[in-house]
Amino acid sequence: IDNPVFTNSTGNYTFDIEDGFYDIVINEGFLSEVKIENQQIATVVPVDAITGHYDTLQDAISSPIIVGQIITTAGYHTVNDGGAGQYIVVGPNTGTDDGGSYLDMANGNQLELIVDGPVNVKVYGVFSDGITDTTSLMQAAFNNGISGTIYIPDGDYYIDGVIVIPENITSVNASKNAKLVQHSNNPIFY
Repeated sequence: IDNPVFTNSTGNYTFDIEDGFYDIVINEGFLSEVKIENQQIATVVPVDAITGHYDTLQDAISSPIIVGQIITTAGYHTVNDGGAGQYIVVGPNTGTDDGGSYLDMANGNQLELIVDGPVNVKVYGVFSDGITDTTSLMQAAFNNGISGTIYIPDGDYYIDGVIVIPENITSVNASKNAKLVQHSNNPIFY
């Protein structure tokens, strides 16, 4: 690559390369993407994204990780909140963002939950504080329990509706310290 033939005010450089003009985008001193005629042709991932580990799901969602990478999180909302998970980055619109199985990322890609064993409801962002209504998040976990088994860890789960158990769910395992608290006159499960 020869010297840049153009530099703009945002720090983007254009280089004359064999097949045409490529834009090399540099963010905070690091190469971040390569474009040709304003079409992105490559993304350069920062070193911290290559490690594949993020504190929370929100940290991963807002990162520029690319399709094919496998990442882990230490929690859903906060570190060690029980919602740690493993995900593979897939292309846009691979699935529907349900808060767990698929999550839309800021860069347009999606995170797909890798399930190996029982589905822990906490990887769907379910709260266990006994205060936050967790009905819809719990239902999403049941709807996408690909392994057929749902696991409900320790905590107090506020339910203000009915959780419909799909036919593919063959087992619901709850910790002995898990409390499902119904705040309506409906049964918890149907």
